[in-house]
Amino acid sequence: MNKVSKSVIVDGRAVLLVALGMLLGVVVAYIWPWKTLIVGQTKDWVDMATAIGTVGAVVAAVGIALRDARWRHEAKESEAIIAWGLVSDELRVKGDDLREVLSAFVRDTDRAKRSRESYQVAKRVSSDLALTIPHEMLIKLASLPGGRGGYIAGVVGLFPSIRRLLESYVDTLGEHDVYVVRTMAISKIEQALRNIEVVFRDATDTRMR
Repeated sequence: MNKVSKSVIVDGRAVLLVALGMLLGVVVAYIWPWKTLIVGQTKDWVDMATAIGTVGAVVAAVGIALRDARWRHEAKESEAIIAWGLVSDELRVKGDDLREVLSAFVRDTDRAKRSRESYQVAKRVSSDLALTIPHEMLIKLASLPGGRGGYIAGVVGLFPSIRRLLESYVDTLGEHDVYVVRTMAISKIEQALRNIEVVFRDATDTRMR
C-alpha cells in the first residue's frame, strides 16, 4: 500500500471520528437531562447543537492529533530508509571484511602465533574499519522498521574496539598476547556479524527498499 492510500485511510478515520463525536453528542443531548437539572428547563435544539459541537470538537481534536502523530512517524521512517540506502552497501562490505578476518583467524592452527595471512588481513581491515556516513544520518537509522536501527548501532559501536584489537594483533610480538588478542577479536567480530545478519535478514520487507 503506497503513502497516498495510507493518507486517505488516515483522513477517513479522522472523518469517522468526527461523525462518531457528533452522534455521541446527539445521544448525550437527548438522554442526559443536564439542562433540566440545572435550570429546570427542557432541552431544546440549541442545547443539542451545543452538545454535538462540544463532543464533536473533542473527538475531532483527538483524531487530528492521532493523524499528525502517524504522519510524523511515517516521516521519520522515510528518513531512516533513505539513510539505510546510504549505509547498507558500506555495511555489507564491512561485514565481508570481518568475515575474512574471522576466517583467517580460524584457519591459523597455532592460536599463539600469527600467520602471514592473518597478519595481512588484520592490518588491512583495521586501517578502514569505520562507516563514512555522517553521524546525523546514523541517528536517523533509529527509526528503521523492525528495530534494525538498534542492531546497526550495536555494529557501529563494536567497530572501534574491533579496530583496536586488530591493531594490537598486528603490533603484538608475544605469543601469549597474540592468543589473548585473537580470542577477544574473534568474540567481538562474531557479535558484530550476528547483528549484521539480523539487519540484512528480512530481504522481503518492502519498507527497507
